Amino acid sequence: EGEGGIVLQPNNPVILSRAAAFHPRAAVPVDHDRAAILAEIGRRPAREHGGIHPTQLVRQPLDEVKAVDLCVILAGPVAGRTLAEFGARVVKVDDPVRGANSFHDDVNRGKETVFLNLREADDLAQFWALVEEADVVAQNFRLNVLDKYGITGAEIRRRNPRAIWVATNAYGDRGPWAGLPGYEGSVQAATGLQSRYTSATAPGSWPYAVHDY
Repeated sequence: EGEGGIVLQPNNPVILSRAAAFHPRAAVPVDHDRAAILAEIGRRPAREHGGIHPTQLVRQPLDEVKAVDLCVILAGPVAGRTLAEFGARVVKVDDPVRGANSFHDDVNRGKETVFLNLREADDLAQFWALVEEADVVAQNFRLNVLDKYGITGAEIRRRNPRAIWVATNAYGDRGPWAGLPGYEGSVQAATGLQSRYTSATAPGSWPYAVHDY
């Protein structure tokens, strides 16, 4: 509730209750990685000016994580980009038939790219080979769109029990809106953000994609 009154939301933004996520583990003790860090520092040559940069001293937090990114446009690819920024190896699966994404340089930086047409058996087999080595598989298609290719959370877990299946959907995976496509403008309208930005009588879109990002 805010200055515009109570705003009804279409669904919970994040659902983790049905996810087979990480098993919790205790935090590592102080100095647990001291020897490895000092050894890494010793292997780094000093730069000509200013010595060693702080980012050269330690491994990135996700440098052993592998992710397969099926996402398109903005909302999903940003998640994969974030993983890449923290050091994960992210393989972006692009459709050779799909048109160009004008936001590609922004949302897909730091990723590797492979073109696979999932309608073709050989390309689909290559996709599953990537999945078998992945820690994360992410997609943001409409609900059940990928089912026709056999790509579901259950099948991902069957082929690779350790993989985390990330599915981004505008209105959640239950309820009457679950199968609807999600666009920045329609979600701004559904959440009341357009009314907040201008007015309830003359709603208008925000000039940037706040929900997608």
